[in-house]
Amino acid sequence: MNLLYTDKQMNKVRIIQKLIDNKINIKDVCDALSCSERTVYRYKSTLINEGPPG
Repeated sequence: MNLLYTDKQMNKVRIIQKLIDNKINIKDVCDALSCSERTVYRYKSTLINEGPPG
């Protein structure tokens, strides 16, 4: 299965990965993605559990 991602999707993955790596904080992610903390926690959990396709 070949998955293609848009620039926006890849940017989201990169930002969430920086959060996981403790390079940025939750507020910076919220500002960058224009979403709530709850949404960022869901994105983080999905990325950890399912990887980028999630």
